[in-house]
Amino acid sequence: MKSRWLTLLAMAGLLFIAAPYAGAEEENPTLANDPVYIVQTLMNNNYMNIRALYVPIINYGGGEKEFYRILDSYSLAVTLYLHRKMPESAEMFRKNAAEIKELAARIAKKYREDSEKIHTETVKMYIRSKMQLALKSRTVETEITMFTTGDVNISNASDSIRMADRYMENGRPLDAIAYYRKSKAYCFAAFDNYHVPLADSFRMDIADNSNVIYTEQDKAKTCVNC
Repeated sequence: MKSRWLTLLAMAGLLFIAAPYAGAEEENPTLANDPVYIVQTLMNNNYMNIRALYVPIINYGGGEKEFYRILDSYSLAVTLYLHRKMPESAEMFRKNAAEIKELAARIAKKYREDSEKIHTETVKMYIRSKMQLALKSRTVETEITMFTTGDVNISNASDSIRMADRYMENGRPLDAIAYYRKSKAYCFAAFDNYHVPLADSFRMDIADNSNVIYTEQDKAKTCVNC
């Protein structure tokens, strides 16, 4: 089971690593108004961002209709490029980049809510587990140590949420999603360490962290087990 959570953790970090955040053309201000440079940059960046967002969009952000909305917007920009209408294509790619960023930001807020909820439940589980151990001990020193030592997974989950929040503040929602996913993976590992089963309500989070679409059938199973 432990290897499973390590795999989820690795996936959470790698899924977005190759996808530059929307608006990357601004990294070179001297070329920011060059239509050819904008087209060449965003044609690749936008495509990678849309691809990386597919599962998050399906699971959290409006389904396939929303996905194909931004994909069709991208297609229009490509069409203008193929017609060699560079200024118009550059403008459309910029519009598409803004759409991607806005959608990613909305989705990232949902990831933040879920990550904070899971983290709260993880800390609750951790404190209860430590208290059970402390109650079996006869020394105050041991009890204090048990509560202050902490758990590396919970600590890493906390750090990941803080990092994700920073990315949100800096306008990089795709990177934020990656770190919210990392936080969840660390929380799942903590439950595994203390041999506490995960609640059915976490099923979608587990699927999403594996970059798997959570289907209607999965939702029905979760509801039955509620």
